Amino acid sequence: MALAPEVVGGLVHQVVSPEAELTDREIEVVTLLAQGLGNRAIARSLFLGEATVKTHLVRIYRKLGVENRAAAVSEALRRGLVEVGGPH
Repeated sequence: MALAPEVVGGLVHQVVSPEAELTDREIEVVTLLAQGLGNRAIARSLFLGEATVKTHLVRIYRKLGVENRAAAVSEALRRGLVEVGGPH
């Protein structure tokens, strides 16, 4: 069974493309997340609406390839994007 060329090309692109980088704002959000803050506290700290924080979280999860807050913090720590106790 062979894969269509466009499928193979898409898979190869996913494998060889670099990991998506977080924006400075997304790093701020995940740093506060790592400090244990909830969405409302993150929003207040960064002068954002809660809906905006949720949007940032969705993008962070996608870029880090995770599905929840704990996994996002763990992956951000693993990648050196945040440090325990403060920003990178």
